Parts: sequence; C-alpha cells; structure tokens
Amino acid sequence: AETGNRRAAELMRELGGGTVGQELADEYPAAPPVIQIELSAEEVERLLGMPLPVDRIAAHLRRLQFQIEPTGPDRLLVTAPSHRLDITGPHDLIEEVARIEGYDTIPSTLMADQLPPMRQDPTLAVEERIRNLLVAAGLQETISYTLTCPEREAALIPGANPGDVTDEGYVRLANPISRERRVMRRTLLVSALETLQNNLRFRERVAIFEVGQTYQPVAGQLLPEEHRGLVIALAGAASKPSWLVPEPPHVDYFDLKGIVDALLEHLHLHERVRFVPSDHPTFQPGRAADLDLDGTKIGTLGELHPLVREEHGIPLDLRVPVAELALDALIAAAPRSWKTAPVPRFPPIVQDLAVVVDEERPAGEVERAIRGAAPALLVDVQLFDVYQGAPIPAGKKSLAFRLTYQAPDRTLTDAEVARAHNTIVAAIRHELGAEIRGV
Repeated sequence: AETGNRRAAELMRELGGGTVGQELADEYPAAPPVIQIELSAEEVERLLGMPLPVDRIAAHLRRLQFQIEPTGPDRLLVTAPSHRLDITGPHDLIEEVARIEGYDTIPSTLMADQLPPMRQDPTLAVEERIRNLLVAAGLQETISYTLTCPEREAALIPGANPGDVTDEGYVRLANPISRERRVMRRTLLVSALETLQNNLRFRERVAIFEVGQTYQPVAGQLLPEEHRGLVIALAGAASKPSWLVPEPPHVDYFDLKGIVDALLEHLHLHERVRFVPSDHPTFQPGRAADLDLDGTKIGTLGELHPLVREEHGIPLDLRVPVAELALDALIAAAPRSWKTAPVPRFPPIVQDLAVVVDEERPAGEVERAIRGAAPALLVDVQLFDVYQGAPIPAGKKSLAFRLTYQAPDRTLTDAEVARAHNTIVAAIRHELGAEIRGV
C-alpha cells in the first residue's frame, strides 16, 4: 500500500503540479476491526465429514494470509486478513479449508436415517389425473390472465349493452395496469373465449382447457371467495384432414359431451351425474345442459349462442362447444378408492331395443330407466340411433339402444336374458309411457 501511495503522490506532483509532503499521513477515521475466530479440529470434522490434523488446517489458512495462534491441542485462534470482511464465523473458515483441501477429497456418505415418506396431496393428485386425461383427448392446456373487465363478461349475454355495466359485484384492483384488466374474473368462460378468439385468427382448429380460480366478493370481508374451476372450449374441425376424410366435420355439442363423459367416468362419477337441459343465456337454446351431481349443479356445457360468437368475432359457421365445471366439487366428490371388476370369463349377449318417446324427453332419462330396471345382468347400454319421421308420429322420436347382458359366473341362457329384457320393457313403458318399436 505504501508503494502505491508514493507512486500516486509522484504522479500528482509531476502531472498536476502538486507538492509532496515529507511523510505519510493516515487519516482513516478508525482502525479496522480485528476479526478473530476460535476454530477446533472437531468442528471441522463435524461439518466436512472427515478428520483433518490441526497442523494441516493451520497450513491451509496460512496460505490464505490468515494468522494462526494455537490455543490448545486441537484448537486455533484465527485472525482474518483486514480485506476478508466476509469471514464472520467458524463456518467461513471451514469453507476455506475445504476449498484448499479439495472438494473432491471429501467422502460421499449416505444418510444414516431414513428419508421421511412423501405425503401426496389427494386434491392435487385428482387434478393432475384430470389434466392428463384432457391432454390425452387432444386438448392443450392454457394459462390466462385472472384479470378482466366487466365489458368482456357482459359480452357473454346476448343483447347486453357493455356500456351499461359497472364494476359492482367484482373484486376490483386498487391500481389496475389498464382499464381492460381492472377486475378479477368471476367466470372462466371469459378467459376461454378470449384465448379462443385470439387463436382462431391464425388457426383453423382449437381445442383448449384451463384450470384456474374465479373470484367473488364477500360483503363485509376484505378477501374474496375463491373457487377453482375447469373450462373446456372447442372450435373448428373435429379431426385433422386426411386422405380418408379430406373435410372432417366441425365439432359440436356431442364432441364436447363425449369428453366430459370420459372425464366423469375417469373420476368414477358417471353414475351420479345427470345432464339436465339448460337455459343458460350464453348457450344456444336446445344445445346446452347443466350437470347435476346428486342434486347439486356442478357445471354447464353447450354450444355458444350465435350472438355471443358474433360479439367475439368468431365465424358463425363454427359451432363452439364450451363447458365450465366446478373443479372443487368434482374433486371433493371423486372417490379416493374404488372397486374394479375382473375381465369377464363368459360371453355377453347383445340385444337391441328401440323405443318411441316424446321429442322433448332426454335420451339420458331413458337410459337411466333401462339401467335401473335390470341392474344384475345388464352391463352396458349404448344409444346408437335417433330417428324422427315417418312412420314415427309428429312430436315423437325413436331411440335405439344396444343392451349388453352378461353374468360374472356363468353363460346366460336365452330364458334369463328374455326375463331381464321383458323387465326393462315393462319398466320403461310404465315409467316413461314409451312405446316399443317392432313389438
């Protein structure tokens, strides 16, 4: 330091015309603190996992300009250089010793204790299963803003005037980044349609889903209610063009319902959920349904109303099926364990049944009546045809079901199947007033 000071003074005299004094003057306001730390060979071994002689420890530290003073058989008093202000305790000295000794010389040892078992969050596990199923169905997961504006939500209601809406009933931001992002969303539909609208500008087919939060203000409380939901949106062709199907049809309500059915079956909730006709204004009349789980509404699915599509700039020739489900309710209702049936050993017997019912009666209601009439032998019911026209009377429709009968312990006889089939016919005639075609 003295050499540097003298050189600087000489440059000031030579280049700046200064005058050099006769001696050095130290004007540092206070003497730098002396950092002294007690270090033991035992502590070094405890942190590094290997023994080192105290002489070796001292030699390593001396190489780094530390001053060493032995205070016992295996103890040292270490004084740090004035420029090493990072040295504050024994752990810093041990780190320096390890660096000089070489990290590659430190032995690798396994933990003496067992690792604690991992606790899996059952809610997250079910949510991940839902994500995996939707991705396997060909959908892409999106993550969108939770911030929106009331005008976007008003666009979900045909005929609503966005200029008449206010921020009342929303969770408002104190310092929004823009007017378009000034409130928290109350429905995932607004986010899904914004994503759909942006993607349809340069893509012909969009199939997306999102898992996210919605927010509802609570009077008298600072924090809002948060609900976790799931939204699914489809638009465009049902599949990619191929040589076999060069112009595939567009997706519709039934494509989305198939995905929702698969989701419910995967969660083992398909027997507890009913699809009830819905009059939700966002969806096209006659092409929407509410999901009823044990008497509680847990979501809605349907095709967007033409006015809603027009408001969002979506081509009117596209049917846009969308579903919003209460994910919290689905996860809470999904069983954590379930029984599985072995692979059938005996052959099934398949019979078809065509019934004529009122045009307004949902096919799901007829299917539930069929399943409830002969649960012991009936293992599957599939609707494979819907027909209206001559000779079916006006206001009526024909529903054709494929019924599969099977027993786990024997091959069914024709007489057993006939009894079960007749029981089903009698039940749907009595409960639904249905007529049987071909009888």
